[in-house]
Amino acid sequence: MNTLLLVLSSMAILLTPAPNAALAQDAAPGWAGFIFRQAPPEGPAGVLVRTVQPGSPAQEAGLRPGDVIVTINGAPLIEAAALAGVLRVMPPGTRLQFQVLRGTERVSVDLVMGVKRLDLLAETALARGRAWLLARQREDGAWQHFRAAEGMPGVVNTALALMALSGGEEAGVEAASARALAFLLAHERPEVGGIGVAGDPVGYVNYATAMTIVALARVGGEGHGEAAARLADFLCRRQPAEDFGFDELSWQHGAWDFYDANQRDLLRADISITAFVLEGLHAAGVKPDHPVLERARGFLGRCQNYREGVDDAADDGGFTFNPRDSKAGMRRDAGGAPLALISYGSATCEGLRSLINAGLAPVDPRVAAARRWIGRHFDVTANTNFPSGGRVAFDRGIYFYYLHGLAKALAACGDPALAVSGGAAGIRWADALVDRLVSFQAEDGSWASGENLMNEDNPLVSTPLALEALQSALPYVTAP
Repeated sequence: MNTLLLVLSSMAILLTPAPNAALAQDAAPGWAGFIFRQAPPEGPAGVLVRTVQPGSPAQEAGLRPGDVIVTINGAPLIEAAALAGVLRVMPPGTRLQFQVLRGTERVSVDLVMGVKRLDLLAETALARGRAWLLARQREDGAWQHFRAAEGMPGVVNTALALMALSGGEEAGVEAASARALAFLLAHERPEVGGIGVAGDPVGYVNYATAMTIVALARVGGEGHGEAAARLADFLCRRQPAEDFGFDELSWQHGAWDFYDANQRDLLRADISITAFVLEGLHAAGVKPDHPVLERARGFLGRCQNYREGVDDAADDGGFTFNPRDSKAGMRRDAGGAPLALISYGSATCEGLRSLINAGLAPVDPRVAAARRWIGRHFDVTANTNFPSGGRVAFDRGIYFYYLHGLAKALAACGDPALAVSGGAAGIRWADALVDRLVSFQAEDGSWASGENLMNEDNPLVSTPLALEALQSALPYVTAP
């Protein structure tokens, strides 16, 4: 008899229902709240506990990271797959008795399967993540630049951290937000406008300015409306359009520049910076009939693989990085001739939220096409629709940024369930996203990736993105 069958058969005899077992629902398995893997071969045989989620049944039972589970209800436990099989079918209220090796000690752990409350888990994760950010704020109100030498403040890091903190009610958040906002507004560049620091290797002025506007709108306060309007005017003037020599035939027309100057030899127009600027302009109250938003809608149309009434491999409703480039590559025919740029996850999420912020309604056909694309390709484990075995790991290297865009895009549509084809039940996207992010949070409250492609190995980048994703998703989590 294999290990899984041995454990399951033993449990039929040894499981002891807890007093609240009558509350268990057959449709919903219980929740233990710890992540595990096979113990390494050089140590004792068993299942290694990697992380324990705060507020979980595992934490309440006293299970700790580093424990090696060797028995479950008296039966030997050797394989992680066996434990996964058990936990997958145990209802809330089921009592599990573990024997674990903790260093040289053998310890008994009595765990009662609970009900996973994603809303509470999200709130706990938000509080822990904000605490991590608060502890790393500099005395001048900024956060360390994620790419520059030690000691240099980063306006874009600070603006992103401020967005992630705003709305938090934990002790210290209000004061930290005020210091961060004061730092950003003190670095408004009088010669051109916008938010920047002299000597910054890449200033990300458009990014920082747009995020500062969003933070101003969230924090509120006397004079903040004037500052937001001033910064929004700067962004409107920075749009590549006729004043900079870009007419409607230019593919960059209506976008914004990744770099700090509208010069043709430096200009990098793309869906990412455009999405952040449009979020800022929306927060500042720029109306949909403004010429700047009209031009932006034109750029978004050139980035979207969409033709009205057509739904095929080329015109699938998704978005690319810009009208000339897709990080997912080019779709080609059998002879290798180019057919169309391939839509991918993070670009489509940024495109969807940009359409909304540029003034289109959730029922608009272009919006509906992008939502259909996300429904077909929905995944919270990796950035979607990149070719397998690609030379660059964009699916993993642009991960937290993707989840951030996914949450903001679907929250902007205001629908808790993402429609899928074939009449199937809608995807509870917020549940899946929160569950993933909560399980991925480090012990110290931060998030980070193993990939440095887009600096997501730096928690100063990944943590604010994760917090913004959680904040956006939380109102759409299924009620308990």
